[in-house]
Formats: sequence, structure tokens, C-alpha cells
Amino acid sequence: MSCDIATASEEWLIDLCHKANKEGGHIGGPRGGDQAVKISDHIAAKFGLGVCASEAAMQEFAYNRVDRNIVRIPKVYRYLESKKRDPHGYLFMEYISGQNLQDVDLEAKEDILYGGITAPEQPSNLLKT
Repeated sequence: MSCDIATASEEWLIDLCHKANKEGGHIGGPRGGDQAVKISDHIAAKFGLGVCASEAAMQEFAYNRVDRNIVRIPKVYRYLESKKRDPHGYLFMEYISGQNLQDVDLEAKEDILYGGITAPEQPSNLLKT
């Protein structure tokens, strides 16, 4: 599928997100919450009540400032807000393939750090009394 996110109509993009979500393009987010969908091999979208302009701005800020050899931040292509389907935000960005963090066994990954604490001693484990 080929589309120009920058020039496509807002209505068409919103419909595209919901269609992708229903037709197997869902790649993240709990049903009923903010959703992430794969639009094409190179484009993903995140949408929902919790998606806002400040998220798009922060992602764009990070994209422009991180060392891409260390951290991959998707490039923001477009943000829009729809008043028709409640105040949903729609964030269109670069799709970066890889392992879903929900599928990572953090207990087995000793090289992942949480503020200097290795995975076996995650902050949530430290709070237990």
C-alpha cells in the first residue's frame, strides 16, 4: 500500500487506522485503549483518547536528538486530532520492525538496566515489603 501521509485527508487517514485495526494490523495497545496499528511496511499509527499533540512533539524532539546507533525512535510523519470520534489523537510515524517489548522476558535479560538496577532487581520488585 502506498499513501502520502502528509497530503491525505484527515478523514481518509482516520478510516485507514480503524480499518487496519479491524483487519489484523493491530500491533499494540489494549483493546478499548490507545491502539497501535501497522499501516504499511514503513508506516505505523497510534491513536486513541490518550494520544495527544505533546506526545508527537516529544517523539519528534527525541528523534532529532538521540544517537540512532543506540536508540531507535520512529520519525513522526503527522499528527491530527478528530472531534468526530471523541477527541481522539492520531500519530502517524515510521514503522520500525523488531521484537515487541511485551514479548521480552525481562527477568532473563540481565543486560537491561532500570536506572542502574539490572532486570532481576526491577523497581517493582524493590517496592514489595
